Amino acid sequence: YFYSLGTEKGNANAQTKLASLYLEGGEGIEKNPKKAIELLEKACQQGNGSAQNDLGACLKEADGVDQDL
Repeated sequence: YFYSLGTEKGNANAQTKLASLYLEGGEGIEKNPKKAIELLEKACQQGNGSAQNDLGACLKEADGVDQDL
């Protein structure tokens, strides 16, 4: 709930934390890698280093993104 509020206000840390929950699922949040990618991209645009690392890992593993061969 708190991460959702922070995300709505554009808080990069909240976006990153909520993205982690969407990647793993849990705490009442259904796994949704595509939503996680959207949040990580928003946090990356604000310069959040954790989001940049997490997004890089998602792209490497093709988690939540279409694999481009």
